Amino acid sequence: MQIAIYTYIALPVLIFFSGWIKLYIGAPLCVLVVIAFYRAIMISEPGSPQVRIKDNLWKFAIAFGIIFFWVLLGGIGKFTFQNADHSTRNSLFELLVYNKWPVIIESSYFEKPVGLVYYIGFWLPPALIGKCFGMQAGYFAQTVWASIGVFLFYYMVTALFVKKAALWPLVVIVFFSGLDILGKYLMGEDIVSIIGDNREHIEWWIGFPYMQYSSMTTQLFWVFNQTVPIWLCTVVIVAQKNSRIMFLIFALSTLSGALPAVGLGVLVLMLTIKSFVLALKKKPIAASLREFVFGHLTFENYVGVVIALVFALYFAGNLMNRSGTPRTWSSFGGVFVSVVVFFSVEAGVYLAAIAPFHKRNYLFYYVVVMLLFICPWYIFGVYNDFCMRASIPAVVILMCLVIEALSKAKELKMRRLLAVIICLLIIGGVCPLHEITRSISYTIQAEKSSDPQGITSLNPIEYDGIRDQYYGYSDNVFFKYLAK
Repeated sequence: MQIAIYTYIALPVLIFFSGWIKLYIGAPLCVLVVIAFYRAIMISEPGSPQVRIKDNLWKFAIAFGIIFFWVLLGGIGKFTFQNADHSTRNSLFELLVYNKWPVIIESSYFEKPVGLVYYIGFWLPPALIGKCFGMQAGYFAQTVWASIGVFLFYYMVTALFVKKAALWPLVVIVFFSGLDILGKYLMGEDIVSIIGDNREHIEWWIGFPYMQYSSMTTQLFWVFNQTVPIWLCTVVIVAQKNSRIMFLIFALSTLSGALPAVGLGVLVLMLTIKSFVLALKKKPIAASLREFVFGHLTFENYVGVVIALVFALYFAGNLMNRSGTPRTWSSFGGVFVSVVVFFSVEAGVYLAAIAPFHKRNYLFYYVVVMLLFICPWYIFGVYNDFCMRASIPAVVILMCLVIEALSKAKELKMRRLLAVIICLLIIGGVCPLHEITRSISYTIQAEKSSDPQGITSLNPIEYDGIRDQYYGYSDNVFFKYLAK
């Protein structure tokens, strides 16, 4: 499985280097990535306890079937109802299939040609299929590619946090969410009518100042291109028993989601600090510090630095990359109360429940740092995308800690704690249930009326409010010196 996981993470980047960058630059970069992962497989210790698929074939077969159905319900591949964000994602995918790489567009909306500058990593393998076999094959490849990624993520979660094959962690993955329905109640809304409607998107309950920690199903159904690769990269980084490839994994993740990669960057930083502190406690200190330094300054991480520089040049050209601002001190007082309430409902209740197992775990404090002290305090995007997307790795890790706590509570027969965690999950599950119900309901409704199930392709270049976040001028450093 290690080879499959590393291939899934590396393949989009290899396609990008081959298809977007000049041959004399892209070819050496591809060679470096392949060598780095070959060394990682040959030298590094396995990242997680190995759960043999052959010994649990029926469980993993059922799991893949559930995952494939979940992905289909998310609208990935255009087979079922799609939420509003899919309209631009469909258009971006079609740009990748129909246009020569790198994608350069001339439009009256811009004073000069622009290149596609966005988180395109997830789409590159399906887009390549679409170029070879047609658009319909490309869309189906999206469904398959997403299903494979989610399955690899599920495998890693069970192997690392449950340590045996089991189907129940998949149920937690599908229905994990903050307690948004409780947030609605605290805001004075009629939750009985909300539950009765069961199609409402309820995660914006806090209102201004636009904060949301998306449930796992919401992430998949709305921003699958960013979340699926990031989910996998998060657990791969957590699983490492050394620091040999941490920065390499982080660098590769950025092509699939620059904002979620911020959350991964904080995770890598905390892991580095943890390793440094442990090195200071060992004696002799000089030898321990030398081991720490050379444990991080590896060939694989050097390759990661090179990759990160390439993607930094690529994303630096995005026309919206300077639009973020920290919250002003003048608004601190009012926002602070909202942030505390929001954090408590979305994550605090879970952290309190699992603290007996994880209060000495650095991942526990990573979740607190990201979800309380970082994500709410920086505004980026029309709907504060920074809060929603940079938080993805922390939400994933919180879910993994909850799964591990459930496993341990069950093993130790801590029935009260087990009941508390299950109750929290049931309350939180209202939100993803709404997402799933909406998809099923509108798909059935569209089939009866012969409508296209809400499926559209709207080129973001035609919309003033969002245009800049997808493009960059084609005369910037990346397109001028690195791109074909």
